[in-house]
Amino acid sequence: MFERISRLAEQALRDEPPSREDALWVLDGEDVALLPLLHAAFLPRERHFGRKVMIHILDNIQNGLCPEDCGYCSQSSDSTAAIRKYPIKSDAEIFAAAERAAQAGASRYCMVLSGRGPTLERTRKLAGLVREIKARWPIEVCVSAGLLEEEPYRRGHRVRILQEAIAPLAADMPPAVCDRLHHALAVIYGIEPWVVLKDICGLPDREVERAALWMADAMIDAALRDSQAAQRRPRAIKTIGGR
Repeated sequence: MFERISRLAEQALRDEPPSREDALWVLDGEDVALLPLLHAAFLPRERHFGRKVMIHILDNIQNGLCPEDCGYCSQSSDSTAAIRKYPIKSDAEIFAAAERAAQAGASRYCMVLSGRGPTLERTRKLAGLVREIKARWPIEVCVSAGLLEEEPYRRGHRVRILQEAIAPLAADMPPAVCDRLHHALAVIYGIEPWVVLKDICGLPDREVERAALWMADAMIDAALRDSQAAQRRPRAIKTIGGR
């Protein structure tokens, strides 16, 4: 077992992927010891990244007050755990926590809310908070808010979902450019990128996600450039007689 783990570590250091048999053994082998496996995984990580780590700061912006009855959770409706219970924090409190995270060197600020899921109005508020935080400080933001179950977010509603997503940009874009961006994003929002990139091109899930995000960023950049060009373009002035 130890020899096999050492061999896998040596392969990883040569950037050679494990065989299917070895990968299945790592996942489900009865004789796999966790600590030697963790040490083997550490060797290529140290080679490529040294001993650097990424710090994520988690902030419970809403705590307790959950209607769900999950037995493992201290915030469930049935829990008797002595925890602080409070509704969503104020914008000022959230911005202050995000600033502290950025100044402490964190790479990501994570907002977590108790509860089954946000309403559409709460989702809009969270989106505004994310945009403002990213505009103020050089930090990534993630949100754990539960399940999106309202009708606008269900299957077959990508048109309205994307309208909501690009609404903050629409005010600064000519209608034609905004419509073009909306239609372009609709192509990569659903299952289509997975069909092409995963099933046809054979990319792994993470690469499909990266490619789709890259395409979305490129589309937004192109729309912003077109909008700026349209603002600089001189307008024709009509004179009497149509000249």
